[in-house]
Amino acid sequence: MNETDVVRTKCPRCGRRLKGPARMVGRTVRCPEKACQQRFTLTTPSKPQAPSESRVRFPCPDCNARLNAARDAVGLTVRCPNASCGSYIRIPGDASKRTLDRLELIRDTLIGGTANQLGLLLSMGVDVDIPLPNGDRLLQISAGMGDARLECTRLLIDHGADLNFRIGQSDTLLRRIQDGAYCDNERTIELLKSRGAHDSELPELSDSVVSLERPL
Repeated sequence: MNETDVVRTKCPRCGRRLKGPARMVGRTVRCPEKACQQRFTLTTPSKPQAPSESRVRFPCPDCNARLNAARDAVGLTVRCPNASCGSYIRIPGDASKRTLDRLELIRDTLIGGTANQLGLLLSMGVDVDIPLPNGDRLLQISAGMGDARLECTRLLIDHGADLNFRIGQSDTLLRRIQDGAYCDNERTIELLKSRGAHDSELPELSDSVVSLERPL
């Protein structure tokens, strides 16, 4: 097998470095690690982002100050660092309209569709960790609906959904779901824990998450 015919990746659960034939890209594979056995969709690795691409740029909606924030903080609510403002703002994403339209279709399927319909949409390829315009993630919506959407939650995890993203200032998904006594969620909690979700509080956001644009 030529090197160009090989795709190198890492298991999203245990982090083991893996490689496989390029013809398997887009298909669901299983991690060979005996203690893991995570199922996930094999994708081509993305190119490393240049430093300038690792942050998103946006204006504060209240004071119009030019801000930038760490890309992995998209969807979080933070305080504007402008000393004369200090408003709480949600860090916006920069996904294309086509991507957002597809995410919203998947969200609607999560709420009113079936696991089979969701699986078909996910097989078309989409980054399930991109926040929706309101800041919610697909896994957050599915898991928040409890055991009624258990298979949908499992599908999202199998497609590489991050289990330990930040919600608010210091919450994790598992902490939020455990507090969600409004629905049956015991099996959902068990699934999240078995796949590596953490229930410990995250450290507070640092000041470097969002900052004022410096003059050129």
